[in-house]
Amino acid sequence: MSRKKTKKHNLHTKKPKKKSMKPLIAAICAAVVVIGGIVAAYLIWQNTSLEATDFVGKEWVSVEARDASNDEVDIFEVYNVKYNNYNGRLGLNGDGSFNFWMSPGDESDGTHTGKYSYDREKQRLNMEFDSGDKMTCKIKRKADNTIERIEVPYNGYTVYFIINKY
Repeated sequence: MSRKKTKKHNLHTKKPKKKSMKPLIAAICAAVVVIGGIVAAYLIWQNTSLEATDFVGKEWVSVEARDASNDEVDIFEVYNVKYNNYNGRLGLNGDGSFNFWMSPGDESDGTHTGKYSYDREKQRLNMEFDSGDKMTCKIKRKADNTIERIEVPYNGYTVYFIINKY
């Protein structure tokens, strides 16, 4: 009969080392940070690209005007007309062009066209008319980030445009 040898445990013998989990944990953390950054960048890109389209393809009409002291004035004073139900019009197209009508009478008499660019950081529309004249309009947003109005400088006044709901 053969005898089994039993191993005696010596207190002085070294135990096998456990493999360290630190490199695996570090790799997982790095992957989470990278994926999180990609997702955040995508969401920011999606939000800003949608933001630029919230004023495009809509008809904007003038509803109010302010003078240099920021006092409200009757719109007929701005347009120098005898009726106060007159509205200017602003149309912003997806191709970067615009139509701007501020003169009373037939639209063909007072429509101006040109190109615009949108400055997201400053919330501005930079407009250049076909004639070469330039104008900068302010965009005012509500707390939910929708546009409240577009503020257009006109003959020393600031004219407020809102989306035409009719």
